[in-house]
Amino acid sequence: QNSALEALALVLGRRRLSGLPLDPVAHMRRAWKDSSRFIESAGRLPRWSQPEALGALCMAAVYARAAYALVGRMGMFDSVSGGAWVFSLQKARYDMSEDVDIASNTTAFLDMVQLRVEDFVCAQWRTAGPFCPVYAVVRDRDLRWIVVSVRGTLSTKDVLTDVAANAVPFLEGHAHEGFVDTADRLLAQLRDVLREELAAHPGYRLVLCGHSM
Repeated sequence: QNSALEALALVLGRRRLSGLPLDPVAHMRRAWKDSSRFIESAGRLPRWSQPEALGALCMAAVYARAAYALVGRMGMFDSVSGGAWVFSLQKARYDMSEDVDIASNTTAFLDMVQLRVEDFVCAQWRTAGPFCPVYAVVRDRDLRWIVVSVRGTLSTKDVLTDVAANAVPFLEGHAHEGFVDTADRLLAQLRDVLREELAAHPGYRLVLCGHSM
């Protein structure tokens, strides 16, 4: 009985019904079995000697979220019910991936990363087709970064990229075919822009980040 109650508490926690995990069984399995494996695996890793990198990782995560622009700013992915609404009834009524105007997406992005308009380089806020992601390029003068932030799945065209899931050779291993094709196209599209930005801002780092599929 105690085990059943513990399992229920693990899944429910303090969540509202709309915030419950989509697969409670998988959630419990990860919590009970994978946690010990993770601790064991982490114990074999060398000691992390760059705690200052944590701040950079956190900022990269903020940029990754900001790539969702107005959707992210409105918190529409902050719960299971919110995400389900965006991909179902909301899409039929007003497609957040296609119908939001450029100015609103740009303003939302800059607000989330706390940058000025003059630090905005360029963006593509609508998915042109499969393997053509939404992205934004900005200058972060405080961090001395040139950032390319790539959005994850939001439109139907993004889903077509996701399902191109064959494993293809990449560097010393293999990678998702759709993502490799997307990365190649994005690099070809932004190569000249990034070269100009890095030449105009000596000492800046090129940072690429993104979220989800």
